[in-house]
Amino acid sequence: MTPFGAHHSDIEGSIGAGRALDPIKHFIVIPKRFGNGLSSSPSNAVSPHNVSRWSRFTVTDNARLQRPLMLEVSGIDRVALAVGFSMGGLRAMGRIYAGWALSQTFYRDERWRQTGHSSLEDLLVNSWEGGFLKRDPDNIPSHIWAWQNADISANDLYGGDFAQALSAITARVMSPIDAAQA
Repeated sequence: MTPFGAHHSDIEGSIGAGRALDPIKHFIVIPKRFGNGLSSSPSNAVSPHNVSRWSRFTVTDNARLQRPLMLEVSGIDRVALAVGFSMGGLRAMGRIYAGWALSQTFYRDERWRQTGHSSLEDLLVNSWEGGFLKRDPDNIPSHIWAWQNADISANDLYGGDFAQALSAITARVMSPIDAAQA
């Protein structure tokens, strides 16, 4: 599991006995990606290599570095499920992402009430905005750069053939709503 702009604490609600990510059924590993504020990041790097002089890491770079971590440190040679989130940044992104991350039905049928929030505004302010406002803004340019350069075909395997790279995806997808009902 590798949240892009999130921290492991943001996904703790999905982990536990009887939840979508059940540690009784699964061995769960949450590596911290470069640039997310917990591992090496613009906000915690030592000058002069911090903030605007931070090294650039793509999503592919992070995935390539996680493979040896999984194999050499944990002895895991096969991953059954990869879970991740999109990226975001601060208050405006929190509001925008709230609309992207969940379906129209979630809002239209007022399913947000099932989350324990007193109103839609409460959900947006305390969950979405609150989550993004906890992040260090110095990491946001790193997220944006990685997002803008996230081309799954930019590697030796696909040689820039985006259509071929997309057609090679065989993973099943589960939305947060599906996970809650699982």
